[in-house]
Amino acid sequence: MKKNPDFITLCMVCSYLDQKGYVIDGISGPDWVDFIETFLLKVAEAKDAFRKLPEGQSLSADLLPYYRYETNRRREGKKEIKERFEFMIEKFLEKFPSIDRKDPQRLFDEYQKLLIFQRAGHKCQEPQDSECAGETTYSEGEADHIIPWTHGGPTSVENGQWLCKHCNKVKNARLKR
Repeated sequence: MKKNPDFITLCMVCSYLDQKGYVIDGISGPDWVDFIETFLLKVAEAKDAFRKLPEGQSLSADLLPYYRYETNRRREGKKEIKERFEFMIEKFLEKFPSIDRKDPQRLFDEYQKLLIFQRAGHKCQEPQDSECAGETTYSEGEADHIIPWTHGGPTSVENGQWLCKHCNKVKNARLKR
């Protein structure tokens, strides 16, 4: 990224997605890079096309918004920053239309925990190492998301498993092996 306004705009997009509960962990590094490169190449293409326009002609409809983004790079007013952000977030959501949002309920409630504990037969369901407690009492274990909440996993009995406290700490937010 050659321009500081692009970095600021991208940071605003990431912050917005995180604040609104989108699961951005599911988007791989290469996909992010592809989005940024494609976006910035389109901005450069629009700038180049504008320079080469014959007198009296205008940019094509698909390049015009990218050229507006380019011209807004030169200004740091609230209006220009907002316009850059709105355009980039629009293009991001067009590229990733099926991006999920996190379940607003982060923690299992007591009834969900009890059902998960009983369904597991009071045993740790995903031993991580030799320090696993194996069979646990209700107070020695924890309900855990099979698909981590940070990866978009819902807080539901179906997505729950019982782990001893040690294994839950070791597993952290990793996906099942």
